[in-house]
Amino acid sequence: MTERLIHFFLKYPFDFISNIFLLLPVFIGIYRQKYLTTVLKLFLIVFLVRFVEESVLIYAALANGTNIAEQKVIMLIDVLLISIPYLLLFRHKPSYLKITYFIGGIVEIALLVYVIFYEQTGLSGSVMRLFIIVISLLYYNLILAENKIKNILHHSMFWINAGMLIYAMGTFMTFLFIDYLYDPSKVSDQNFDIFWNLSQLIVCIQCILTAVGMYFAKEERTNQLSRI
Repeated sequence: MTERLIHFFLKYPFDFISNIFLLLPVFIGIYRQKYLTTVLKLFLIVFLVRFVEESVLIYAALANGTNIAEQKVIMLIDVLLISIPYLLLFRHKPSYLKITYFIGGIVEIALLVYVIFYEQTGLSGSVMRLFIIVISLLYYNLILAENKIKNILHHSMFWINAGMLIYAMGTFMTFLFIDYLYDPSKVSDQNFDIFWNLSQLIVCIQCILTAVGMYFAKEERTNQLSRI
């Protein structure tokens, strides 16, 4: 196991680096914990759970040589986890709630069917990311429509939502064609590594943006006319 761990680390160092980066917003959130709103606390939990999930995926890959089964379950969990803080953000907007519930429900059903009947994970991963793109854009539309934020750059959810949007859009195409990329007869290891490492780099960027959002939690009380 130790030799496989070293080999895996040398071949895919960004997997370990991005996994460690998932703790960055958690640490910043803990540092700013007395300023965190319920929504921000939920996002802190999201990233803590994602760290555990990625650790499980790495262990499964090392122990079993594959982690496809674990990926399927994790995608179901992630859609639910990510939905909760956005539903709280949209609680005063019935139309946004209906859209989120409707799309989220369809995505969960589609993922469940895909988990049961298909071995590949590419399409399900893309569906999950498409859902994140939709709810991220919905939130930006919400803050533009309400126009209650004094300084958008000091608004925590601006940064966290930006991280979500960049993550989903940046990894969407990679996961749409992940089953093709996994095929060594069609894609060389070198080309696969480029796409995979790029997706892990995007995760690191997301974590940095989320950490910035957590840092600005102190500004929330004075930066908006009414609390979200």
